[in-house]
Amino acid sequence: MTTKSTSDSVLFMSTGMFEHLSDTEAYVFSHIAFFASQIKYKRKFKATTRAICNRVGYSPNTVREALRSLVQKRFLIKEEQDLSTRKDDYIAFTPYEDIAHHLKIGEHKYAQKFSTAYSKMIIAVGRSEKITEDREISFFKVHIGKLQPGSLKANQSKHVHKLLILHGYLFNQAIWNLNSNRKYLARSVSFLSKSLGWSMNTVRRLINTLHDKGIIVFQYDAKALVFSVVKPMVQLTGLSKLNSRLMPISNAAAKGDKAINTLTQSPISKKQSFTPDTPQAASAYLRNYQTQQQ
Repeated sequence: MTTKSTSDSVLFMSTGMFEHLSDTEAYVFSHIAFFASQIKYKRKFKATTRAICNRVGYSPNTVREALRSLVQKRFLIKEEQDLSTRKDDYIAFTPYEDIAHHLKIGEHKYAQKFSTAYSKMIIAVGRSEKITEDREISFFKVHIGKLQPGSLKANQSKHVHKLLILHGYLFNQAIWNLNSNRKYLARSVSFLSKSLGWSMNTVRRLINTLHDKGIIVFQYDAKALVFSVVKPMVQLTGLSKLNSRLMPISNAAAKGDKAINTLTQSPISKKQSFTPDTPQAASAYLRNYQTQQQ
């Protein structure tokens, strides 16, 4: 697995994608949609297979297969190159023009909806505006830059790519809950399984890995997982043995208390982790956050 992404590189995804796309297709489409949804890029994407590999962390053959599938599903359209226009458009002939993929957003209803919402979000962010209207699609950041080139075995690649997606979803939901004055984030394994299109055992393995890395703290409550801590993603290196059984968290309270103490003693910002572990701590966190926004 190869990637040249910086540690801050992100892709934007939504849970609705996984009703139509595999994980690999979602990564490739999200990368391409960033360019193909913007007017300044003429709503077109042009890059080589290797360039896409460097961004999404997959092998060339995996990327090529994902592109073929995305075209078949009408999420992408190949743009045929008219050689006669090169002279008129003052485009010098280069081998790059022939080996690069020339793609546009396809006709699939969800692909069009995703691209439109993506374009609006990018414009709003560029203008430092807040999107006030209701959006059909809610995006979350997937921190693809946290992949470490050469640090993962081939059979761990799929797990880590899923891990980044699950973390991005949980972190986004945790921040949203905090801003909406909701104290905790609760999701069942079956809900996450259905939303992301994975088996429940896969979800359990991912949750265990996030916990082992110290990124989340959770507890059981009425068949749901209550996440009291969801921290920003860390740089990913080697992984321990994958476990599909959700084990009791004996040190959750200690980790949660430490995170809360660190948080309440420093200025509040959205870049910090979502860490309230008690109703009192959540209220204090929210008050501090609102004070910082005034």
